[in-house]
Amino acid sequence: MFARSGVLLIGDSQISSLVPCTVTAQAETLLDSHRIDAAISLVGQQPPAFADAAYLHQRIAFALFAHTRFLDAAPHFSHGHLDPRVLLSYFPHLWHPHADFDLDLDADLEAEVWAGVEAHMPPEADIYELIRNYAPHLRPADRPLDELARILADDAHEMLARVLRDVRARGEGGAIVDTVLAKLLARAPGDSNALASFLAAPNAVVLAELEPLLVSTRQYAALCTLYEQRGDLESLCEAWARLADGTWSDPTSSIPDPLERMFTLLSSPSPVTAALPPASATSPPNAPSSTAPSTSSIARDDLRRRWGVWMVDRDLDRGMQVCRRGVLCLSLSCTVLRVACCALRVASFLRCARATSLSAPPSFSPELIN
Repeated sequence: MFARSGVLLIGDSQISSLVPCTVTAQAETLLDSHRIDAAISLVGQQPPAFADAAYLHQRIAFALFAHTRFLDAAPHFSHGHLDPRVLLSYFPHLWHPHADFDLDLDADLEAEVWAGVEAHMPPEADIYELIRNYAPHLRPADRPLDELARILADDAHEMLARVLRDVRARGEGGAIVDTVLAKLLARAPGDSNALASFLAAPNAVVLAELEPLLVSTRQYAALCTLYEQRGDLESLCEAWARLADGTWSDPTSSIPDPLERMFTLLSSPSPVTAALPPASATSPPNAPSSTAPSTSSIARDDLRRRWGVWMVDRDLDRGMQVCRRGVLCLSLSCTVLRVACCALRVASFLRCARATSLSAPPSFSPELIN
């Protein structure tokens, strides 16, 4: 859109025109003079279909971002439809270019940014450097600086979460957006319900990227949810076993009886991998399909064999039931079952001997012996 003029000045060698300043030029002038709120007001008065709206929203967003007004910048990043990788470049602790899960959003191409926006992007490498430079007059040992840095860092992460939610709402998400958003929700203190709700819905989270964070923050229920969604029954049983043995301590008791869950899974007639949520249009090419294939009978029996024997040491009755469902009539597996039965006979004999002082022969349960 170009402004038109009705006033011409004719000179000896030139013709000049008095042209009113465009909205874009006015907004850029206000931003260059650090009058950010005035620029926001000016852009807000324009119609939604304003031609330079996305450009100006990005300029405003980065101006607010440079002044560490992170929460104020979030809606302008969203209205400007900024490629999320540009914003994520300031969060290398959450994502870095060419990561293993950099599989969507045309990751092989560089993110496109207007030259006018790029020229005014903060030069700092990450948000923490930006926050440190925001208060240079404070000494590093000053407690107010520590508190200010913590608050601003929390605001920056909340800003990023809001922007990524808007990206997903526009249908432009994928592995990068979903994985980083899940990391933000996992890092949020006391907000496990938000993470659980997010993972319960269709998503393209890359398990390998999120798994270490969930383990370190002891959010085992969310981790098990991902294992079930991805059909990784071996890892699921491994997690339940660590919880049952006390290797992992669950502070929230989100999985109250992991042994019961393992028994239910392994003793079911045909345990199959859990159905995965439908992949979005922007899911990575190698993302799992909407329905995972059934585990083969051999794989199911291997799973029962391993964890059934493990369960015998912790719950004899349940362990034996799981073992009987596996293919234990072959080679070593049959030997393991015989040893378990012998141990059961000896234990039953000793109990009866103590109870009757060997005055009567011990009785055995045919159901257990057989």
